[in-house]
Amino acid sequence: MGMRPHLLLAAIAMAALPSLAENNQNAIVPDGIPPCAGIVSWGPARYLVAHDLKVGEPGSRLGLLSTDQRLTYQSLQVDWSKVGGEANDLESLAPVEGKAGQFLACESGYFKGQYGHLYWLSASGPNSVAVEARYAMPAGLAQEIEGLATLRLEGSNRWMVFLGGRGGRSEEPGRLYWGVLDRDKNAIEWPKEGLLGAEIHLPRRLGPFARTLSDMFIDEQHRLFVSSCSTPSRLGPNRSLIFLAGTVQDNLKAPFHRAAENQDVWWIDGCKIEGICPCDRPGYGPAYVTDDDELGGLWRALPASPSISY
Repeated sequence: MGMRPHLLLAAIAMAALPSLAENNQNAIVPDGIPPCAGIVSWGPARYLVAHDLKVGEPGSRLGLLSTDQRLTYQSLQVDWSKVGGEANDLESLAPVEGKAGQFLACESGYFKGQYGHLYWLSASGPNSVAVEARYAMPAGLAQEIEGLATLRLEGSNRWMVFLGGRGGRSEEPGRLYWGVLDRDKNAIEWPKEGLLGAEIHLPRRLGPFARTLSDMFIDEQHRLFVSSCSTPSRLGPNRSLIFLAGTVQDNLKAPFHRAAENQDVWWIDGCKIEGICPCDRPGYGPAYVTDDDELGGLWRALPASPSISY
């Protein structure tokens, strides 16, 4: 008696498995989006993202994410001619408070005595960004910069600019630095208190490979949210958290007030979060992007309710 049709099909499929595995063993499967180092809201369900490409590395430093219906990504061609060349190692983005379509971008710091810049970005169209100005970051900061935020000084064309220092690999506290950007004078001043900065502490331990601050943002209530991440190698295993660090105000001597109670914390295992910002979806908390090295990047948004509060 001949083999039944369904058994024959099964036998053919089993015989094909070794060749399929052999053909696919070196296949590259994209995981989400390119690795991202910063994110900022750019209208409903749209985000501007930064990529921390180093000097000499090809590729766009900025991209556009759309999360309406489905996640899409496109790299942006950016005109750097007004500031003399492309950025090196962009690590964070922030909205310019009170100025729709205006953003700041921040490099990690100085490299071989160069770079270490803040950039003023302007949305020049629905899918394009122009680099309008460049400002020097202060030299001699104790930590590399991973976070950026702004707070408008009332009744002026001036903003407090906050820089977030990353801390160390053994859970050394991060630091919050600050200065004042005067758009009319097209300059930033850094008071001595801002150059010293204030400590940012983790609410709970992340382990010996933790980066205390990997990004931050200030919401409409002037609450400062911070992300932290830990990764023992370029393949992980990664873990991150986002937490309410405290509040800020326009006080040039001591603008940061650490949260003493009701400190909201979101735990996110499996990801190395390097960019956070508010999500505009009802019922959602912070949105984030990751830089998971060889594993690529992800965009996600968290529930409004934190994992735990202290």
